[in-house]
Amino acid sequence: MPGFEFAIDRGGTFTDVFARCPGGKIRVMKLLSEDPAHYVDAPREGIRRIMEEELGQKFPIEEPLDPTGISWIRMGTTVATNALLERCGERCALVITRGFRDLLHIGNQARPSIFDLAIQMPEKLYEVVVEVDERVVLHQDSCQLHNSKKLKMVTGVTGEQLEVWQSVNLADLEGKLQGLLTAGIKSLAVVLIHSYIWAKHEEEIEKLALRLGFSHVSLSSRVAPMVRVVPRGFTACADAYLSPCIQSYLQGFRSGFKNDLKLVQVLFMQSDGGLTPMEKFIGSRAVLSGPAGGVVGLARTAYGLDGQKPVIGFDMGGTSTDVSRYAGEYEHVFEATTAGVPIQAPQLDINTVAAGGGSILFYRNGIFLVGPESAGAFPGPICYKKDTQVCFQHMAWHWRTSCMRHRSPVQCSTHRQCSHSWRSGLLHFKKAVCSSQISTQEFLNMRYERTDCALMVSARHNPRGPDSCCYGDFQQAFVDRCVCVCSFFYYIYVFILLLLLLFFNLYGPVGMGP
Repeated sequence: MPGFEFAIDRGGTFTDVFARCPGGKIRVMKLLSEDPAHYVDAPREGIRRIMEEELGQKFPIEEPLDPTGISWIRMGTTVATNALLERCGERCALVITRGFRDLLHIGNQARPSIFDLAIQMPEKLYEVVVEVDERVVLHQDSCQLHNSKKLKMVTGVTGEQLEVWQSVNLADLEGKLQGLLTAGIKSLAVVLIHSYIWAKHEEEIEKLALRLGFSHVSLSSRVAPMVRVVPRGFTACADAYLSPCIQSYLQGFRSGFKNDLKLVQVLFMQSDGGLTPMEKFIGSRAVLSGPAGGVVGLARTAYGLDGQKPVIGFDMGGTSTDVSRYAGEYEHVFEATTAGVPIQAPQLDINTVAAGGGSILFYRNGIFLVGPESAGAFPGPICYKKDTQVCFQHMAWHWRTSCMRHRSPVQCSTHRQCSHSWRSGLLHFKKAVCSSQISTQEFLNMRYERTDCALMVSARHNPRGPDSCCYGDFQQAFVDRCVCVCSFFYYIYVFILLLLLLFFNLYGPVGMGP
């Protein structure tokens, strides 16, 4: 008989545990992701409680749990997502080829809001830049700058011949890395210009850093072995920023079981919707781990219930909100920007914003703002009776609710908690393009930074039938609507012009011609 099978979604605020018991019984449990007064790790506690209830035997909470009887554990987590959104990852430094210290600060010079007068540069993930003397170039017989016969020749991963103009100055680099350790920085992102084709210099730096005592080193040649150095560098920095958080969480999860779960298959959801062993789960591939699981669940459950119509998924958690689209196949992107950080890795096309039920309310510049900081599960919102932060969850929700920006409290109750009564209907669906092709079931009408519109006008699919919505459909409907609106205003303009002409003909100055 197969053992317990667990599928877990570990979010920033809540943890959901799904279990298929040996007899086929299904169990579901929801816990706070952090509750130090009652347990150390929420997924482990959910497993312990379910096994205790189903087996009828006591598993002490203070002792490591015996994994005997567990067939497998599969988990998706927003640990990396929330760390990136809230900018609470590990302190890290960037090691880069000399002369390129500002490369990632300049980035690709893209301006998403081209007419915005107050341009805000994305916050850098690294704190310090360390330049290293090294240089590797492609060998060319026609180049006369150096005498190739006196240079060290190496072969790259593609079989190309390379010239090592300068090896890594490890003696000089060691002193700089010691300074980083003194400053409390123990995570490195190593980005050398041509490491994608020959990674030995990066590997030498990694060996030196680990010997000195760095806890984590992310090599761009290993994380994203691509030609373009800017996205490769951003990805390596994201990995150095997030992987220590991931490893810390995994270590805490493993330590709650006997033998560190070595005899149990433990798989984690990656950003591309696939599963990977716990040992290979890294920060750059975990940014959309939790949201990717939601997309897979959406595809398996909601799609196909009403023909083959595309489905829009809205996944609101306690810390972040994710919007996705599924139209029969998974939409993958190989370079995406999450929380202002470009990451070059396969991932599902998901829009993620830092707004959730536990997002903290702020009063800034005369208006109330939500997030991106979240109270999480601990200490959590004040509605958990822990007397902490006033959060988004404190609104008096009605059945028909909208997440619109509010400017003043409606009322204040005696227990120091603001209560805001919000009401709305379907705001934009009546006036939206292709409104006849958008079907809704009115549970909760949420609009976060226009994420719903962004996914519905996706340009990645061709029409599959009369009920299929794609970029062309929305574009044509938008053009038709604009033509109608322009025609309407044109006729109004002509009508007003005729009235003015009639007025001057009847009441104009004496002698004035028609």
